[in-house]
Amino acid sequence: MTVKLLSLKPSQDVIADIEEIRTQPNPDIEGDTGRVVGYQLSHPYVITLSKVMDEENPEYNSISVNISRWNPYSVDTKYQVPGDIVNVICEPIPKLVQTWKSKVETEETLIQQMTEPTTNTVVQQELLNEERTDSDTEE
Repeated sequence: MTVKLLSLKPSQDVIADIEEIRTQPNPDIEGDTGRVVGYQLSHPYVITLSKVMDEENPEYNSISVNISRWNPYSVDTKYQVPGDIVNVICEPIPKLVQTWKSKVETEETLIQQMTEPTTNTVVQQELLNEERTDSDTEE
């Protein structure tokens, strides 16, 4: 697992488990491993910042880090993106990785529960509602 923070065009920060997508190596060139043409992102999440205002003590205003699904309208957990939309790839801070892993575990559990055959429609609807709530950025 290679969890990285990516800065995508136009100005979107994403954390995901990434793998390079490369062209076939040229056998005529020694040491050629192919050219990176894109990345496969597993469980991508968008990172946004928001200012938290403390009305009683304005000097204690702070910044909140929010993490939400990159594409909340899809059940897919893997996406392939072209390399030219990636500006920067770097190491995320450990707390962000920990939060991302927790989100991924929750997401995988929900997907597994939603895909298991069941006759209880109410339970399925409750799970869908939970997933919708999970994608909110007010966390």
